[in-house]
Amino acid sequence: MDEEFAPRPVPVDSDGAITEPVDSGSELVANIESRLQSQFPDLARRPELIQTILSIVEESSITYSGDIPPPQMLTDIEQICPGWADRLLDQHVKERQARIEWNKEEQAQTRLMIESEMRDQQTGRNIESWGQVLGFVAFIVIASLGGMAMYLNQTAVAITCFTTGALGVVGMFITGRKKPAASKDE
Repeated sequence: MDEEFAPRPVPVDSDGAITEPVDSGSELVANIESRLQSQFPDLARRPELIQTILSIVEESSITYSGDIPPPQMLTDIEQICPGWADRLLDQHVKERQARIEWNKEEQAQTRLMIESEMRDQQTGRNIESWGQVLGFVAFIVIASLGGMAMYLNQTAVAITCFTTGALGVVGMFITGRKKPAASKDE
């Protein structure tokens, strides 16, 4: 027998899983057809033989995708090992329920994180608003003290009050402009 047509062992790893993809469907049929015609040239005169071999291969190869085998395969499995098909279906249902619960839990966690973030942002805005109100009140109080000190001819106190108020306002503008630049770098 030629090496080209000798059966190749399917490579498997230590767990028994196939490590190379095996020919499937039309690739397998084309491979068989080419090997038969090259090994037996007189088969070209007997196409019914090739067709019979190909139909047997197509009938015997079963492929499916998904978690549950097709009904015919489940029936065959049940005949070989009674009760196994039910266990397979029960396992599928349990896995699907676990997946659904996991997705629900993940969505709930995401929702909680978003709500927490929104509360934190709202709290920050409230604190900022109160800070602005209290800063304005403090500015008015200091300016009023400076005005009263001027009225009472206490120029040193008046200058101190106006200077403190002016520096506070200027400092607020400088600090307010630096905060967004610092947060962009982080």
